[in-house]
Amino acid sequence: LVRISAPDPRRPHLPMLEGLADQFALFAGVGVRVLPWMELGLGIQARAAIASTVQLDLDPINQTIDRADVQIHLDPTVSAVAGVRLHGPAGTLLAIAWHQRAGVPYDIPARIGVDGVASVQLRLAQLAHTTPHKLSFAAAWRGETLTFEAGLRLALWARVQSLGPDLRSDVGGALIDGAGLGGLADIDAPASAWVPRLRNTVSPGISARWTVRPALVVRGGWRFRPTPFPPATATAALLDSDAHVIAAGLSVHIAQWELGAGGQVWLWQRRATASGAVTSHGGTSVVGSADLSRHF
Repeated sequence: LVRISAPDPRRPHLPMLEGLADQFALFAGVGVRVLPWMELGLGIQARAAIASTVQLDLDPINQTIDRADVQIHLDPTVSAVAGVRLHGPAGTLLAIAWHQRAGVPYDIPARIGVDGVASVQLRLAQLAHTTPHKLSFAAAWRGETLTFEAGLRLALWARVQSLGPDLRSDVGGALIDGAGLGGLADIDAPASAWVPRLRNTVSPGISARWTVRPALVVRGGWRFRPTPFPPATATAALLDSDAHVIAAGLSVHIAQWELGAGGQVWLWQRRATASGAVTSHGGTSVVGSADLSRHF
């Protein structure tokens, strides 16, 4: 249902792509036409939040575990989507949509005690699979067989505190504290200390839809996706660059069923980095999809 990957920040990786598909989400929404020229929509996205506690008390002399409490549970986390669409003259449409920031949070505290003389407390937390607050604007013209659309999407990446995990540890106990070493092994390493500050992005796009016949619809479009990341460095080898996205697809209607297929070509602009392991990155990637739906 969900997989979270948090690689070492010094190892080159793609934070915007790795693991984003490794999650299960539920979507629900409702739309209402409040006026002949206005429609309102509201929806939610539900994902799983991972929480756990681990407590171990060890007796190394007798080689026993005096206490072992482990609790792991999944709780739902919900984000909202809202939008409004306005119908203008001659088949024109205007729309505004807002997506609340979403992600899969996890919080894993652990405590290991050694016969009352030493203890280690660890805490690992992160909001993984993060997507920022997004505000989208779109305009369209709808004819009998052709529809043209153009839009802008503002992504508030600067409000995302971090894309990496926060790690904290506290080493103590009677033996360590008595020797005055209690604070020497403590670690407070928030991800904000090594992940560079992100910047907001504006992504323009255009698309077209052609109803070839009532049972066949063809679609195509282009979008520019700017990166919110600064160039990678040796301490934060986060690889990402601006990309042009070209998409095409079609759908076939058979009775009340609709079968769709499509693909995207991502043209990544080559970008130099300040990381020692990778001098530049870029290229082309291809993504395909298929779906089946039934109309009631």
